Amino acid sequence: MILEALNQYYERLESDPNVDIAPFGYSRQKISFGVVLNDDGTLHEIIEETDGNAEKPRAKSLIVLGGAKPSGAGINPCFLWDNTGYLLGFKPDDDKPERTLEAFEAFRTKHLELQSTIDDPEFAAVCTFLESWKPENAADHETLAATSSGFGVFRIRGQTHYVHQRPAVKDWWNRQLMDADADATTEGQCLLTGQQAGLARLHEPKIKGVNGAQSAGASLVSFNDKAYESFGREQGYNAPVSEAAAFQYCTALNHLLRQGGGRIQIGDATTVYWTESQSPMEEFFSFVADPAKVPAEDDAQKQKVQATLQRIVQGESVEDLELGDGDNPFYVLGLSPNAARLSIRFWYVSTLAEMVAALRQHFNDLAIVRSFDRDPEFPAMWQLLRETVRDSKDIPPLLSGAVMRAILTGSPYPQMLFTAVLRRIRADRIVNSVRAGMLKACIIRSKRGSDDVVPVVHLDKHCRNPAYVCGRLFAQLESCQIRSRGDSPSKYDNTIRDRYFVSAMATPRDVFVPLLKLAIAHISKCAKGQKNSKKTLAEIRSDVEQRFVVQILEMIDEVPGFQSIEHQALFVIGYYHQSSANRPQLQESVDTQITPLEGEAVVIARRGANELHPSPAYHAGRLLAVCQQIQDLAAPNVGTTYVDSYFSAASTNPAILCRVWNVARHRLKQIGHWGTRKELEDLATRIVVQFGDAWPSEHTLHDQSLFQLGYFQQRAAIPHNSGNRRYLTNDGQSVKSYGEKFIADTLFSLGIGYRYEESILAPDEREASGQRAMSPDFAVLSVDGERTLYIEYCGLRGDTTYDKHWSMKARNYRAMGARTITDISADGARGELALLELVPEDVRDGHAVRCQIIEAIELALGDAEPHAAAEPTPF
Repeated sequence: MILEALNQYYERLESDPNVDIAPFGYSRQKISFGVVLNDDGTLHEIIEETDGNAEKPRAKSLIVLGGAKPSGAGINPCFLWDNTGYLLGFKPDDDKPERTLEAFEAFRTKHLELQSTIDDPEFAAVCTFLESWKPENAADHETLAATSSGFGVFRIRGQTHYVHQRPAVKDWWNRQLMDADADATTEGQCLLTGQQAGLARLHEPKIKGVNGAQSAGASLVSFNDKAYESFGREQGYNAPVSEAAAFQYCTALNHLLRQGGGRIQIGDATTVYWTESQSPMEEFFSFVADPAKVPAEDDAQKQKVQATLQRIVQGESVEDLELGDGDNPFYVLGLSPNAARLSIRFWYVSTLAEMVAALRQHFNDLAIVRSFDRDPEFPAMWQLLRETVRDSKDIPPLLSGAVMRAILTGSPYPQMLFTAVLRRIRADRIVNSVRAGMLKACIIRSKRGSDDVVPVVHLDKHCRNPAYVCGRLFAQLESCQIRSRGDSPSKYDNTIRDRYFVSAMATPRDVFVPLLKLAIAHISKCAKGQKNSKKTLAEIRSDVEQRFVVQILEMIDEVPGFQSIEHQALFVIGYYHQSSANRPQLQESVDTQITPLEGEAVVIARRGANELHPSPAYHAGRLLAVCQQIQDLAAPNVGTTYVDSYFSAASTNPAILCRVWNVARHRLKQIGHWGTRKELEDLATRIVVQFGDAWPSEHTLHDQSLFQLGYFQQRAAIPHNSGNRRYLTNDGQSVKSYGEKFIADTLFSLGIGYRYEESILAPDEREASGQRAMSPDFAVLSVDGERTLYIEYCGLRGDTTYDKHWSMKARNYRAMGARTITDISADGARGELALLELVPEDVRDGHAVRCQIIEAIELALGDAEPHAAAEPTPF
């Protein structure tokens, strides 16, 4: 299949007028000098032959008569071309002058014997020159003295062609080729063409241009041992290919391997590619596989390639991209050196449409947010392999073929690639876009066809996979450490990544216990560094804590003790995503899509602390969080906090919390807002009651991690000293005040459904439209939906501005026809709308407010609409 495709490629090149390829019996050689003769055969001069490149001249490439220069120690002169030793009997620094003279005599004899056969004046001039030439005169020519390699040809002065290009000479040569084929000693059916012809004993010319192979060339097909022979056939006769077909496939392969041909280097594999019929995909694929092929100064070509790749990723077809016919076959062949032969590292056949689809899938799987503009958006394959080893020479030979096969077929990437990337990350602790993208792509390919959800391109703020969240947390802790160093020149040196990253990947629980203790000091240092802010020190510290730790740790129930290889990769991806999102220039590009990992349910609302957690260590952490919040609200500018002083000690010896709570309890009265004071007191009491008289006295490493988790998750749920604080009710509703939370929790406990701040329209003659929009705190409907009870919590009664606003709102309720519960109780007349007004004094007594709500529902509604998550409660 490979030889047949190469043979067809030769036929395509032969029919292309723009391609000058050697026909059968000829070869293309590098000519470095020319012998210019006068018409009478005397020497005019010896000149240097180059390709015309003034900056970096190279030997001229010419098609000459015969195949490549035969190897071996024997005397084997070529016809009308050869090296300086055969052509002129001279070699610079010759250590075997006798053999050189012998080679020249063989070259001269060969041509003089043909002088009478080839009737051509220019060939006769060459014979005259050879007959009279004295090799000792060659040293007088500077061109020869500087020529240590390459071949030479003959040309007559005043002519633009060379002697071997004369029609008479070529006609004679072609007749010799036909006679040689007719006189072939071994004839058979060619495997490639199916025709009867003389079979090639050796497949020549030799293949040149494969990195690491012999400079003289190697064979793609050869047999040199009896063990590989069968039925008495020797050497190339075991793979019967005609002389012409062997020449054609070897020449086609050499054409691809030439400088500037369709070749790239992937690991140890020299890779060539071509299409059956001419297509722009050949040039485009070279730029995709190796962007370095685009000249550095050619910005237009770079932008064109980038734009085409963008269109491929967006799903455009081959025809739309103007890359050729989608059914045109595309071939990729990887060759590696192996002594005198070449090894087939990989061989892939597809169509252009399949190739574009494979590239689209590859780049989509590999896509990940870039940390820097210099990060490659579409990394080449060599860039992927380079990230797996310390030095490019260490790339495993089998890896390049396996990765290429995965790219071109859409199959899973090799496990070797996955583990090699993780191994390099453990070695140098570098997590860049290429490495993170490869880990993401490997996970995607391995899970394709399953129900598991896979990583996305950008930071996923709602993913609750513990490994991914721990990676995000590590990035935040590192960022907090860097920011705590201020403007120090060494702020990025020796961070926690240098010491703890590898351990955190495998055993996060063991690592995050000391890291979170260390984070407390960094948080405090960050807060003190911003003390000139308009906020209090407690508010700044709380903001820093929320940003770097709390909002992430509240997303998991427990820090994992050990992580598998796949979870380590998710840890790395989470770290990279969060690190990229922390860069200011990339903040706007962060994707907010909600895509969990491993099939976990999407949870949008923040959970906060788990009051039903079974571990006492978890609740000990919660208690410290409540004590800290009490201190923050009572003494917002205190320098050293409870957490600064006791976090590390309490995580190992929680008995110390008894003393901390006794001190914090006396500070409660310094908090001015009654609702906040009441909530913190109730919260702390519920925690302390769980301990009873037996306070925990010692924590294991696992307990310490739960202590820290409880602390930070509780910090996510307690009220903060901010006018925009939100309270989370027991059924997950976010409300504005503790009083509203109390009412909502009471309704939920009774199994009553409610609508919070649902917008309604009330009559108002002061508005141009005759209506005014307002939002009742709570709306409770009857079972039949014909009656509604509005419950309003007037938490700031006594404030002049608030009382004025409430007066207007109460007027709107009356305009709607809403009757107060007091009026309904007095006359027993139930209407469609009713209003219950509650104030802070009412909600201080839980039993009393419960009774008020039950009585209001009985009077105004009869039976209330049940809560969606609870059974209906009859009254």
